[in-house]
Amino acid sequence: MSRERRVAVIGVGNILMGDEGLGVHALAPLEGGLGELARSVEVVDAGTALVDVIDDYVECDAILLIDAVRGGGEPGAIYRFEPQALDGQGRTGVMTSLHEISVLDALDLARLGGREIPKLRVVGMEPETVKRSLEMSKTVRERLPQLVETVLDELRELLSREPRAERQE
Repeated sequence: MSRERRVAVIGVGNILMGDEGLGVHALAPLEGGLGELARSVEVVDAGTALVDVIDDYVECDAILLIDAVRGGGEPGAIYRFEPQALDGQGRTGVMTSLHEISVLDALDLARLGGREIPKLRVVGMEPETVKRSLEMSKTVRERLPQLVETVLDELRELLSREPRAERQE
């Protein structure tokens, strides 16, 4: 009998900087929409401390990050990608997180610590405004339900796989 798959959804971002906090703001509506998926999903608010949090979830089968991402699209554009796919593009690849330390750097730090990294995916949205504000822009606020639905789609796909079938090198 195989064990149930476990996925950590980690919302990252600075809620004091407008759209930069969308990863954290997405967690409440996500939790409300998990339904039966909730038994296999751990929802985590990492704020801007991804490096401090990621080690706690390396035993999961997969990690799904929600973050503001600059990918060159229109504000509100939604992106889905695996950050390790950007590794060959160097640290100046097209899609970038808005934090001081990138997702790729956080993964490198975890690897240096001897951690085996689970399958990692990012669902992000192009921000409109990143400035001191507790409010997200109207564009991002209105697109947040689509972002949450994209995260739910990713979760359904990740949870349909065999546990621990895929690990990063």
